[in-house]
Formats: sequence, structure tokens, C-alpha cells
Amino acid sequence: MADLVLGAANATLLTSTDMLSRLDMPTLFRKKGYNRMPFFMELYTLGQGTGKSGRPENQNVFYHHEDTVFKSLLQLEENYVAGAAGANAVLRVKQSLITNGTVPFRINDNLLFAGGVTGQIIAITVNSPTDIDLTVKPQRVTQTIPPITAASAYIGVIGNAKSRGSGQPAPLQSKTEPYSHTFQIIAESTAIEGSLIAEGIWVKKDNAGRAINGWYSKSIFDAEYRQYCAISDALLFQQLTTNGNTDPNNNNAPVTTTEGFFPWLAAGSAVYNVSSAPTTGAFDVLTRYMDVNRSGSFVYAKMGIDVYLNTENALVTYFANSNIAAVIEAVDTMVPGVRQLHGTATFKGFVKGGTNYLFDKFQELSDDETYAYSGSEYTKYAAFFPVGSTKDPVAKTIEPIIGYAHKSGNGYSREMEIWRTGAAGGQNVVGTYTNDIDSSSYFLRSEIASDFKLRNKCALWIP
Repeated sequence: MADLVLGAANATLLTSTDMLSRLDMPTLFRKKGYNRMPFFMELYTLGQGTGKSGRPENQNVFYHHEDTVFKSLLQLEENYVAGAAGANAVLRVKQSLITNGTVPFRINDNLLFAGGVTGQIIAITVNSPTDIDLTVKPQRVTQTIPPITAASAYIGVIGNAKSRGSGQPAPLQSKTEPYSHTFQIIAESTAIEGSLIAEGIWVKKDNAGRAINGWYSKSIFDAEYRQYCAISDALLFQQLTTNGNTDPNNNNAPVTTTEGFFPWLAAGSAVYNVSSAPTTGAFDVLTRYMDVNRSGSFVYAKMGIDVYLNTENALVTYFANSNIAAVIEAVDTMVPGVRQLHGTATFKGFVKGGTNYLFDKFQELSDDETYAYSGSEYTKYAAFFPVGSTKDPVAKTIEPIIGYAHKSGNGYSREMEIWRTGAAGGQNVVGTYTNDIDSSSYFLRSEIASDFKLRNKCALWIP
């Protein structure tokens, strides 16, 4: 982290995030309101677990691998009408399962049909990049591959076992796909009056105890708070830019944005329409999905205020009987970083089918500065996602499931940059301010991107 330097015209302040101690957060919440900021801090916490800032990247676009297949299930594009006993079946694969002329199945894979019928893929015919036929032969001459309804009935893939001495099949396609995120420059500007600075508390050391070259006021944190709010909104709702627009003020550079939490979640997770008062049955469906997709024992449930209250009212007995204290203690041990969330999250929860749900209000969804609260659909949204870490199958590193990343290279971080513009001069003694500090403007810029993984293990409730 670079030292902070004040007192010269147009001096540059570098990476003031280092100054923003977690101890300052409650004060900012009281002054500025609780909404919007917590999600950013949760990404900071869940993405690291060590108290360090977001994952640094030295390139504009960074990559990880997103799980694509959890259950090897097959659906058809067209209905199949049953043939004779022992006869081959030609099954047209649903287009959404096809990627560039390939499907996640192999010749000799064994398929499971309704009624316990099993068959073997004996040919894969690529008619076009989006039109592929599988020829399947029943494994018992007396069995008939049953009729199959397109886009609804599922066919299971149960393996590729053959007798000893037979050739091994080509390996299954990787269960992951490359997934990229793009950094987005998020900027804010603000003016800080001399009175605010005069009332500020002067800081001589950063929160790691290191001496600061010059001086620094906590009142600048107010400006940083606004910046974090802007970041949080982008990391929640921003859509990826695909329209080819360019920035005329920046040599016609392409306009790029990161993908926010809700667009990312809706694109690849299970999405359920839920009534205003979720029942235990709704959590039965959710828990089955989480269990089948191996989402883990601990699921973070972030809910808009309406669905949160309705869930609490409908399942009051579950909440009352849940040993949430024991759950929190367990998740603290197993999932680094969750303990730090306690400053901004008030957990409630219960255990359903072995899945520990940690409930928390999604405060940002009640923010009337982003959209009107009255009738807002977002207050009825609920997001469920596993907490913890996962192994990147390519890099072989353990990565947080959810967090954010910032642009960084050669020891220089763009997680938070601040410029001060003002007249020449400067004072470092409280109470003797002159024009250069009575009227100062600060420009804040961050290059930050969301860093989410395993959305197929997540679920989204919408009204």
C-alpha cells in the first residue's frame, strides 16, 4: 500500500482502502444509512476470509472455471415414440445441451430410462452444430426404450462400465467451462468543506499501525463511503456490456462492465417462483436442489425484507426450534470469513434436510435511493448460495466461491484511488486551515469486478 501524501497542489492519494478500518464501519452506517454498503463488505469478507482486501488481478479480464454439469441428465428436442423390443432408438438432443457440436456424453455411455430400462449409446451423429442425434441400443433384448416427452422428461447417465478387456472410451467433457469477468471503472467525485475536515479526526497511522507520510482525515471516509455505495450497486445489478458501444472521451475504447450478482445468478442458477408466504414445502424443493448439486452444508440465504418477514411468519416454529448458535459456531470453524460478517449480518436460520440455512436481510434491496421501495419487486427476491471455497480445476488453487477482485499490478492497486485537487500549500496542525483545505475536491476511482463461482449450486427466489 502506498503512503498517503497531502499538502501539495493536485497531490495524488493512493489506495486509501487501507485506511478504512472495519472499526469505522458502524460509524458510517449510523451517519449514512445501513443500506447498500453491507453487500460490498460481504464480498470483501467472503471473498477472502483473512481480512485482506479483494483478490488482485493484473489484467483487464480475468478467468476462472464455472461448474456446468452436476447431474448428467439428458433432455430431448423432439418427442420420441417407442419402437419394438430390443430396437435401437434415435434421440435428438435438446439444443441447450449442445455446445459447438458436442454434448457431455460419450459413445458407450449407459442411459437410464423410465421403468428401469437401460440402453447404451452406440453412435453420435452431428447433423449441425445445434442438431445432434444419439443412437441408443437397449441392453436387454426384451426391453423397449419407452416413449419420451421432449423438454420435460429426463434421461439419466449412469456410467460407462464394460467388461474387462474392452477399450476405454474418450473422457467425458470437462465439467467446467471458462468464465470471465471484466473490470469496470467506477468513479465518484465529492467536495469536502473545511468545517468537515476541521471536525475530522486526524490519523497518523493506518490500521496496520504503519506511519503515514503526511496526514489524513477520517472525514475523507465519507467520500469513500459514497464510492463503496457506487461499487456495491454495480456489483449487484450491472449487466455485461455486449452492445459494442465505445467511449468517445477515451479514444473510442470499448465500453466494458462487470457482471453483477443478480444477472449472474439468474443466468445459471435454479430460479423458483415463490408465493408471498413460503412454506416448508418450498424449502423441501430448495433443499433437494442444493443436495443433488452438492452445494455443501452451509447455505447463505439473503432475502429482501418482504420475503424475509413472510418466511419468518410462515415458519415461526422452525425458526424457534433451530439451534442457530451452534450452526454459526460450526460455520465459523468451517468457512473462514463468516465470523467477520457478524458486524453487518444478524443471522437467523434453521436446518432442513441437513442443509444449514443462514438467513439475513438483503438490506440493499430496500434502498429507496436505488429504486422506489413501494411495490419494489426486489424486496421479494431471495438468493441462496453456498459459502466457503472451491478448487479451481485448472489453476489447482483454492478460491472463494463469492467475492470481488480489483485491478493491481507491479505493486500498485486500483482498488481505491483518490485524487485531491486544491490550492498550493497545506497545514498539518489542527485548527490552522487555509484556503487549500477549506475548499478541497476529491475524485475517487476504482477498478473492481465481481468474482463469483458455482452459480449452478445457487438458487434464486422471485415473486
